Amino acid sequence: MPLEYKNICIALYDYSAQDSEEISFKEDDILYILENDDEEWWKAKLKIANEEGEEGADGPIGVVPSNYIQEAECSAVMKALYDYDAQTDEELTFKENDILHLYDKDDPDWYLVKLNDVFGFVPAAFVEEFSPDEDEQPSESLPGNQKSLSDAISNAPEQNGNYVAPLQAYARKVAHQKSSGPFEVKTWSVSEYSSDKKKKKKKGTLSIGGDKIFYASESDKAPVQQWNINELSDVKYEKKRITISISGEKAAKFDFNTSKGDAEAIYNKIQESLARLELPTVKLDTPSRSLTHQAQEYEEEYEEAYEEEQEPEVIEDETEEVNEEDLPPPKFGIALYDFEAQGDDEITIHQGDRLWVIDDVSSKDWWTIRKGDEEGAVPSSYIEIRGDPDSDNAEEEKRLKLEEQIRIKQEEERLKKEEERLRKEEERLLKEEERRKREEKENERKRRDEEKRLQEEKKQKQALQSQTPPALPNDEVTKKAQTPTNQPIPSKTRTWSDRTGAFKVEAQFLQYIDGKVHLHKLNGVKISVPIERMSKSDLTYLEGITGE
Repeated sequence: MPLEYKNICIALYDYSAQDSEEISFKEDDILYILENDDEEWWKAKLKIANEEGEEGADGPIGVVPSNYIQEAECSAVMKALYDYDAQTDEELTFKENDILHLYDKDDPDWYLVKLNDVFGFVPAAFVEEFSPDEDEQPSESLPGNQKSLSDAISNAPEQNGNYVAPLQAYARKVAHQKSSGPFEVKTWSVSEYSSDKKKKKKKGTLSIGGDKIFYASESDKAPVQQWNINELSDVKYEKKRITISISGEKAAKFDFNTSKGDAEAIYNKIQESLARLELPTVKLDTPSRSLTHQAQEYEEEYEEAYEEEQEPEVIEDETEEVNEEDLPPPKFGIALYDFEAQGDDEITIHQGDRLWVIDDVSSKDWWTIRKGDEEGAVPSSYIEIRGDPDSDNAEEEKRLKLEEQIRIKQEEERLKKEEERLRKEEERLLKEEERRKREEKENERKRRDEEKRLQEEKKQKQALQSQTPPALPNDEVTKKAQTPTNQPIPSKTRTWSDRTGAFKVEAQFLQYIDGKVHLHKLNGVKISVPIERMSKSDLTYLEGITGE
């Protein structure tokens, strides 16, 4: 099968790997995307070059942040000269006259191309560079290969009777015919007002250079977005606000907030980029001018810009000033979301604030409001116009009264539940106290019984001690008479054991001779045991009686 590249991308910034699964890369490095199922992290292979500048065989593979890279543009468009059938899994099969997009020709014999969204290698001898406009002849009325605006308009295809903006038709024609000049990219930090999350703004970076517009959101870490400058359809430029609308397949609209100087710089950069494409100078004022005026007007503007060859000027704000007398009466409103003022002409509001809208006609996007003694501008989408504040107060009082009734009912239920809980707790404590008293009573009975038993045992012991025992015979003759001559003397016997404790015997010690212990057992048998087999306690006993 062909190469398993999902895409080929170029690095926008340097990145250092944070763990073993990631890979590091530098700005402008080429990465071959292997997996892009996750929106934020893609698996990629880094293109590396050897000392001769040729692509290395094995670049590191790992995950990379998708917002640090963007899709690489092909370096050329190629046309197939002959049919070719792939010989290996890494090659592509193509037919004569197929159009291929070239991405790499480090190997002079094999080119890396894309055909029908599939990447693979093709033999260089089977393709040649191709320009879609190479058969078109330049107009003699204009220098270079620039087509006239009227030609572009007249040649624009019909679209089911719908009107086609002349500038857009002209831009699509011209953009492929003229280089944009040096690719000088300028970058600004901006704040984007989110249409779906109006409670906060998203920080981001806007970049414009050559014929490209880039935007990278720093808040949600989404991939860097990119458009061609000729896809610009509308711009609103007012003080620190600049709104950019983009048409085409990746249509988008952004409402950016930045400093007044940066807003003007962004405007000038857009004009500069349009001029490099030799597009008519578009006056992007507030309110913005639509890019769908009559062809005659645009052609006149283009001819003037081309003849004078001067830098585009920032057109002064042509918005008609609204006299205070023309302003409608103030309207009562409620703040829907929090808004933090970014400039001196703005005012901070919080959700639920009650305020007066004193100017909602000068700008449809920004309204001037009064909150207490303060006045300032806020986004119009953050305010909801209400009716008469008195009726609003009545509704508010009704709502508060209902909330109070609900609160009282909830409090009554809570107190009832608390009383029930206290009652059950009291019952539990009473039962616990009764159980404790029973245990104490039982323990006291047992203590008295034990004392009584000990007293009785003491009395019995004293009675036994007071009795006179019979005299024991002390006569040695009597002892001998009572003890058989072939039996050991019971008073001199003891228990003997070997070292292991497995063998034990009750016997009288007779003597220790020649390393053997002579014993007289209770059954009258006399034995001799080697001293090394005797237990430690027996050896201690022998040392005491023999002195050895």
